[in-house]
Amino acid sequence: MYKVAICDDNPADLQLITDYLTEPEFHYPLELSSFHDGVELAQAYKKEGQYDLIILDMMMDRLNGIETALKIRKVDQNVAILIVTATVEYAIEGYKINAARYIVKPVSKPEFQKITKNIFASIDKKRGGLLPFSQQEWDYRHIHGRYLLF
Repeated sequence: MYKVAICDDNPADLQLITDYLTEPEFHYPLELSSFHDGVELAQAYKKEGQYDLIILDMMMDRLNGIETALKIRKVDQNVAILIVTATVEYAIEGYKINAARYIVKPVSKPEFQKITKNIFASIDKKRGGLLPFSQQEWDYRHIHGRYLLF
């Protein structure tokens, strides 16, 4: 299971990214959390802890993406950050906060899913190649099938 936070102040963009991640053919077990601004995300991160991936817009009103990422980096140096924004203006700053990738909107589904799969592969390598399952997921796969395909 991958814990993913999506942070974008534009409801349409937030929904589009959510749709890309939850399509049945995407085949990744996800726990998604949505945030409408960087302040919400930074506060939740302090309270609730770790995510595997943060998908972050740069141009937000209360706390922009760079400021949000800096707050998160103070408590978590390892979380993967995928910047998805409407301008290349913050590209250099995005890499200063150690973003995994920087994508300019509008984002096509194939491009987004390919990049996200690559980030998940990188996360898996850091975990030692193991995809963590909950006990319930493992029991279901163990009982109802002989092979696990990824």
